[in-house]
Amino acid sequence: MRANFFNLIIVGTVALSIGACATQRYGRMTPLSPGERAAYDCDDIALEIEKANFFIEDIRQQRSKTTGAHVLGALGDFGIGNVMEGDAAEQSGIDRLNQLKALEVERGCKGGSTATVPGAASERRYLVSNKTWYGTNDRGRKWVVYFDPSGEVRAKSSSTSRTQRDNGTWEVTADERLCVQFNVWRDGKKRCWQIYSQNGQLNQVGDGDSNWKSGNAENL
Repeated sequence: MRANFFNLIIVGTVALSIGACATQRYGRMTPLSPGERAAYDCDDIALEIEKANFFIEDIRQQRSKTTGAHVLGALGDFGIGNVMEGDAAEQSGIDRLNQLKALEVERGCKGGSTATVPGAASERRYLVSNKTWYGTNDRGRKWVVYFDPSGEVRAKSSSTSRTQRDNGTWEVTADERLCVQFNVWRDGKKRCWQIYSQNGQLNQVGDGDSNWKSGNAENL
């Protein structure tokens, strides 16, 4: 009886240890310090916003994947530790991003917006931000659009004879549609698409075959 009792204690202790060690660990973003707030100009703020966007997106992608650590964590603590760790990590990025957005408005930087994370539309926005979109129109003309985190789009369209370029703005609406309005193309009219993320890849409804890459892949 005593041996069985001690065996149960050992098994329980090992299970708890496995659960603790298996909990997924994420990094943290620090709140905006007084020194950063005083020193950052608009370029610094834009760069830090881009970093915060990347951090949040990376955490969400990691959380969407199932790993051995997640499975062991679930066995040890039913996943509660993983959820709490992921929530805290993501929230640290959201808090810093919102602070940077507020500072951007305070500084009067181009593209400054009071919009904050989270929310479904905001999540879509940060999936698109700092991405390059490639596609081909119905006339066989290839196009590339870069979505700057500031809300600006820079694009080029090419055929065998020439290359054209245009700029404009982009946004994600409350109903989770991606909208682009060029200065010249499409007579300056806004056009919107429904977008979604599948297996870590961005997709959109309409406009035929297209694909996305991270960053300003074409240096637009």
